[in-house]
Amino acid sequence: MKKNLLLGIFFFTMVFVLGQHSEAFNGPLENIHLHLNKTSFLQGERLWFKAYIQDQNTKLPPLETSNLHVGIFTDNGEEVKRKLFLVENGMTQGDFAIDSTLVESEYVVLAWTNYMRNFKDLEPFRQRIMILRDVKEAETKEGGITISVYPEGGQLIAGTYNSIGILVSNSLGQGVKLNDLDLVDEKGEVLRKKIATNSFGMGKVSFVAESGEAYYLQRQRSDGIMIRAKLPPSVSGQFGIRVDNKEADKVRIEMIGSETLFRANDGEYFSLAVYQDEFIGFENFEVNADKPVIWFPREQMPYGVVTAVLFDKELRPVSHRMFFNHKDDIVKTDLEIDHCLTKWGDSIQIDVLLPPSAELISNISLSALPLSSRANNPNNSIISSFLVNPYVVKGIQNRYYFEVDDRQRRFELDQRLLIEGWGKYEWDSRKWEERKLEFEMEKGIPISGRIMDANLNYEDQVLLHTDLSGTFEYVELEAGRTFDHSMNLFEGDSLSFSLIGSGGNLRKPKVVFELQEDVMEVMNVGPWLNPQTLQTVKDDYGETIFDQPLDLDKRTIALDEVTVSDRRRADNSFQITPFVEGRLIDEEEIKRYPSLVGYIAGLGFSAGNPVRQTGYPRGPVPVFVDGVIASYQEWVGIPLRNVANVVFSKNHVYRPFISITLNSDYISSERRDQFVKFAIEKGYTRPRNYFAPNYPDYTSNIFKKYGVLDWKPNVIVGNEIPTSITVPLKNQNGVLLFIEGLVSDGSLISQKVEVQLPEAR
Repeated sequence: MKKNLLLGIFFFTMVFVLGQHSEAFNGPLENIHLHLNKTSFLQGERLWFKAYIQDQNTKLPPLETSNLHVGIFTDNGEEVKRKLFLVENGMTQGDFAIDSTLVESEYVVLAWTNYMRNFKDLEPFRQRIMILRDVKEAETKEGGITISVYPEGGQLIAGTYNSIGILVSNSLGQGVKLNDLDLVDEKGEVLRKKIATNSFGMGKVSFVAESGEAYYLQRQRSDGIMIRAKLPPSVSGQFGIRVDNKEADKVRIEMIGSETLFRANDGEYFSLAVYQDEFIGFENFEVNADKPVIWFPREQMPYGVVTAVLFDKELRPVSHRMFFNHKDDIVKTDLEIDHCLTKWGDSIQIDVLLPPSAELISNISLSALPLSSRANNPNNSIISSFLVNPYVVKGIQNRYYFEVDDRQRRFELDQRLLIEGWGKYEWDSRKWEERKLEFEMEKGIPISGRIMDANLNYEDQVLLHTDLSGTFEYVELEAGRTFDHSMNLFEGDSLSFSLIGSGGNLRKPKVVFELQEDVMEVMNVGPWLNPQTLQTVKDDYGETIFDQPLDLDKRTIALDEVTVSDRRRADNSFQITPFVEGRLIDEEEIKRYPSLVGYIAGLGFSAGNPVRQTGYPRGPVPVFVDGVIASYQEWVGIPLRNVANVVFSKNHVYRPFISITLNSDYISSERRDQFVKFAIEKGYTRPRNYFAPNYPDYTSNIFKKYGVLDWKPNVIVGNEIPTSITVPLKNQNGVLLFIEGLVSDGSLISQKVEVQLPEAR
């Protein structure tokens, strides 16, 4: 009876806790990952990125999220560049010029949403980038080291065997690899010798702590100075937990304490909870001298970081431990990758395919660098950004743990989580905190205005129309002839207003309006730039660019040349979303395709009745003219000279379409008088098509180490027919690929692949 009553009380407590946590807000918990094409840049290049956003609760892209802020900041939080991007289905893309405004050698890229600022547990995406220069820099001195200790379960338990996590770092916050730490007692007696830490500065040691004894970790430097760190005092009369995470199908959690403590609590009931976000599992057990052990099957817990909490008989949390639940699950998916040289041997064809067991489609981004490249050292992958970073507080590199799935890296990840302690979700804060939403979920670009000459008796609607993106929206006028609305507006586009009267007649109104600029408010990002973020990017190969001075005039394209190149390559195409692109109709296009039918065929559609996508005959493709769906007879005879732009999509997940905006210069003067038009100066940054810098020498070591071959931000991959990607070789003997992405079932893709040519093997 006592056991059942305690179980009922515990269950009620857990429901109350999670209710307090989840009912206070209805929006997503947004986690962000940016896949950068690389992290080290030469002046004159561009930083390209693909952004992925996941709702921490559902583990799926949040459909509510539309606005993503991305910026480049100095170490002290000064904003250098910042842009706003439109997110659709949890994804967007963009770029930044690495130009003369970036005068420092290192910067931090931040990405965040306005809504996530409501939650102190959520942090922006952060990645340090380096700007490589032809300047000899002084070597940075590490200074002294710091030894930090983290008892497993949160405290050192007297009279039993304890495990201690160790973190050794230098003055820059970087981990230090050692093999000469000693554990000693207060008398100087050595209990453990030559304790080692790995390249991240992490290690582990176990010993029996006696009540009232003091213990130290120490290291004697070559100059004779002793560096010591005192362990926290052991506590008596308290239980703890020890986690064994090595079994393949289950996790072993053992209750630890002194023999005296177990005898004093014989027959009492304790509880053990494991949780991740809204998932909660628990076991109620009886204390006895056998030191209870609880086994949690992996398949009954979510994949990723899980926290175990021990509750005493009064339902007070007394010990805690985070661990990573590895299991055979669909959370991580690896692509099948093959390759071959193209016909002329100047490019390589990369064939990618989902495994047969995966869902039907995935969206990936791919960065292609020379095989010997040292230009990309990201701290995180999409897996660590979504599965680890939301839960931990230390800024230690995460990508490493998921590049290879082996016992060693699992063990090292377990060491790290032991060091993390509570993580970001402390039990007391989950129990009592109420969410007060100070920052709204941004939806488009807010517009407010007034129609000065509207007669509300028969003119109570306004038609809003954008030129380049071809969007039509209707807005109701309020009593004061005012309106408030949000639209997907892009910089460089134009917004037209027309007043709608009775019978649907349109006329040109007198409009006063403004775009609300608070979507780009000035922010203090200083708290996001913590010491761990400011670590210098390590070169895994042990060399730096400063070993060989750069001559920008000879070795890489000058900044003004890049500007000219950028302008030359900025053709009539533009990207609206990751899945929707468009073409401006200019004189060159009109010369090539006199008719709209021929132009649509040139885009890859069979311009018959109905229109279908060439080579993919799944259903008709709808055609819109000025925002209204049009029959074949209504658009087939339109000359291309009468078209301002064509927007289209070939994505079959969200259905292909073609949208045609007519050129107002070829519409009657009566129609032109129906609209008043304004330029959009502040709005979303329109994604551009990738173009490569014009490197002067593809055989140089500078290009081989820090140049780029290609960047593919939106590649659709299925599990039946391979998707082929052609990458220019530029006289290289192989390609280094960094691939990130999402599968339609929510699983994640993160791969680093070396592709060598036959003669290079």
